[in-house]
Amino acid sequence: MPRRVRRWLAAGVAVALLMAAWRLTRRPEDTLSARATEYALPGSYADYSWRIGWLDSDRIIAFGKDEQNRIGIFAVRLSDHSVQPMQPLDTLWQLHLRRKDTSGHPLVSPDGRWVIRDDFAQPNPCWLVARTDGSAFVKIPIVSQSRGGEVLHWLADSKHMLAHYYSPAANLDAVQTMMSLYDTSGRATPYTAGMRSSNGFAYFSAPGNRVIAVDFLMSGADVRQSAEAAEIDPAHPARPLSHFRIALPSGWYSWEYTFSPDTQRIAWKLRERTADDSADSPGPFVSWLRDRVGTGRRVRYRFSVSRSDGSDLREIGTISLKDDGDAPYSLIWSPDGTRIAFVRSGKLYVARAD
Repeated sequence: MPRRVRRWLAAGVAVALLMAAWRLTRRPEDTLSARATEYALPGSYADYSWRIGWLDSDRIIAFGKDEQNRIGIFAVRLSDHSVQPMQPLDTLWQLHLRRKDTSGHPLVSPDGRWVIRDDFAQPNPCWLVARTDGSAFVKIPIVSQSRGGEVLHWLADSKHMLAHYYSPAANLDAVQTMMSLYDTSGRATPYTAGMRSSNGFAYFSAPGNRVIAVDFLMSGADVRQSAEAAEIDPAHPARPLSHFRIALPSGWYSWEYTFSPDTQRIAWKLRERTADDSADSPGPFVSWLRDRVGTGRRVRYRFSVSRSDGSDLREIGTISLKDDGDAPYSLIWSPDGTRIAFVRSGKLYVARAD
């Protein structure tokens, strides 16, 4: 082999080794997984289909969907990492649910004894409220035909559910949030008074069967600095007991957030704003080239905890990903407010919230 060719080959190998070493020094950041305990979930279910809720301080209920659109329901015991099928509840839902997928988010009551699942199949859409042990269930008709449908939330006593929906109106400024109160027998108490909002509200249960209503300003495209919130009594939703403002974390999109059981803290799933989020992001070839040399686009997600007004924001962990498809999701608080749980890549994670 000619000397010149050998020199070019040697130079190429040296450059490749240097690039490999440089890329190793730029390993994706992941302090989130390091601070959390990992629990395996059954691998036959789609990675992004899991929905979770706390049964008690040691068990989490997990709802998954496989490739045939079949639901699987499991109890994950944190103390020994065991995963057991919840066959009675699974059988109950298979018998009574007409809509089999898990696009809805099953909502577990604060005491872990009940779970709500929507069944929007026509005709006669309803909510199915079932005991988590599969021993009882009730169907609650969805009566509203309004803009945005109807959403159900548990109150703190685990005996009542608050439904809210939007009154139909030609002018968005005239839309009101209407409410009904249900108990676990399906009995309803409607309220005609509503709260006016062109955006709608997100609701979180508060002690004393009160509700925190947050003007719905959280989204991937939201760049506002604060959100308005109010504490309300469901019996008198048009007369809030108090108002407060939530400061939004600067430089991050607020993609997911949830109040602690005592409503004194907020857990946040945040996504960093980057130049690639704009219309001037690089084209496919530039993105491909940057990926090859290790300078490709990274998406940073951060889990943080703050006070209920957004102050005293403290980081739990950060993770750097190649794209949004592998992002953590299904963020929930533990019943005692000491831990958070979430799902990523088909695995369950539990981390301390302090």
